[in-house]
Amino acid sequence: MTSFSKSVWFYALFGACFGALFPILALFMTIREQDMTWSLQNIKLLHQNNSLFFIIDSAPLVLGAVFAVIGVFTKNQIEYLATLSELERNLRDNYYNASHKFTLRKLRITYVSLFFVVGTMIVGGLFLVMNNCYHDTNKLNLFREVQSMYGILGDSSVDAPEQMQHEYKRISSLYNLNAYPEIKTELDLLYAQSLEATSFTGVDYNAALANMSAFHVDFYKQHKENQMFVSVSCGVLVLVIISLLVFTHFYFFAPNFLLLQKAIIENTAARHLIQKQANELQLAKDENDEILKQLRLNLSTAEHIRDVLKVYKKPLPEIFGEVFHIDKPMQTLSGDYIWYNERSKDVKTMILGDCVGHGVAGTLLSTLYEEFIEQIEPLGLSPDAFIVELDDRIKSHLSHLDGLDQFTCEVGVVVLDKSKKKAWFSGSNTDLIVVNGKCETYKSQRFSIGSYKNQERPFCYEIDLHAGDWLVMYSDGYKNLINNQHQRMGITNAHNLLLQCKSDSGEQYQVQLENEINSFLSGAKSYDDMTIVGIKIPE
Repeated sequence: MTSFSKSVWFYALFGACFGALFPILALFMTIREQDMTWSLQNIKLLHQNNSLFFIIDSAPLVLGAVFAVIGVFTKNQIEYLATLSELERNLRDNYYNASHKFTLRKLRITYVSLFFVVGTMIVGGLFLVMNNCYHDTNKLNLFREVQSMYGILGDSSVDAPEQMQHEYKRISSLYNLNAYPEIKTELDLLYAQSLEATSFTGVDYNAALANMSAFHVDFYKQHKENQMFVSVSCGVLVLVIISLLVFTHFYFFAPNFLLLQKAIIENTAARHLIQKQANELQLAKDENDEILKQLRLNLSTAEHIRDVLKVYKKPLPEIFGEVFHIDKPMQTLSGDYIWYNERSKDVKTMILGDCVGHGVAGTLLSTLYEEFIEQIEPLGLSPDAFIVELDDRIKSHLSHLDGLDQFTCEVGVVVLDKSKKKAWFSGSNTDLIVVNGKCETYKSQRFSIGSYKNQERPFCYEIDLHAGDWLVMYSDGYKNLINNQHQRMGITNAHNLLLQCKSDSGEQYQVQLENEINSFLSGAKSYDDMTIVGIKIPE
């Protein structure tokens, strides 16, 4: 037997047992009223004398069927809720499952409580009806006692006053005469006469008996009519209450409960989904914070290592005199670098490099290039030959790697002879600017070290210089600056800013140029590493 049929049979059995209370109580109270014994013959006799018992006997069948229907509908509700629970199972935790079971338990308790209350009302109503019938039955029995008493008084061989007193006391002990005032008045009158007289001579007992019998017959007919009316009314009341109960269950309570339960499920599932997502976001945030912490530690370590590697070099002012150097990496570390060296007392080399990448990767690549530059510088090559040699070595050492364009670099190489006031320059995508009241640009060639695409052979410029000239090189992060109005710096604006800075001091020149750049950016972020270096030609 499936759980579905078990549930239906349980409700049907409960309804049948509840309905069986009606015929049992009806038989019990009727047999008690008529002083009958419990036997199949007496039960059969009661059914023959009162056809209402057949209607009462149908209560187990009617209520069993009604409760079976309620059981089917309730089972469907529970299965519907179980389906919703299954669909939302992945979105709920143990707390919600317990809450869902508790809600179903409350549903069953509510049904049982409702049926208990309605059943109590019906049983109470039947008890009142039966009590009224019992009261009328007592009244009929009292009439029979009075009739019997009149028969005794009509017998001349009996001591009437004494017998009257005896019968009065016996009837008073058996019945509550205050509930029957019309009979009590007549009995009190006869009892008072019995106390004052020795006999009831002259009393027409037969006429009094006839009157009492007629009154008894009329009352019995009225009693039967009242009993039938009350019984039918009680049956109709029971059917109305059951109908209201079923109607309320099917058309009000159950649908609204399902909607409420569905809303609870959806609300709880949404809350748990939000909580789950919040927990996942918090977990991801914690993981990201830990990763960020490690990255910052790595960046700090790499920055210290970079500084340690450059400790052996002399500061720029000690070699070149008045200089300025602006270094603004996009991240903590930069792929741009400056390398310089003294070939002799008057001849110095300055190299500005811009490697692919930013941060740690860019710094590691720039360190690799600086290592090769250290190896090439002792050869004393011209700037163009220097660039070619650097390109050959990079391609030779990194040829086994795929995607060589990921390791390219753009450089500008300047060899400065202060005694002759001459400079030799060659660049790969990095120009040299001579600022002397105007910006003289020495264009570099389309050439990227380490790349095989669109390569032009480097060309070497020989430049005559004058005292007070500024030799300036910058990475492309300077001309590609973008402010909050989405305006790009460009070459023209970049050169104009260089011209607006008028100072013989490298430190003041740097401060003025930084202020002009910050004014242009207006708080906007930089999207590339930016390096600018300038050397002043002394008097």
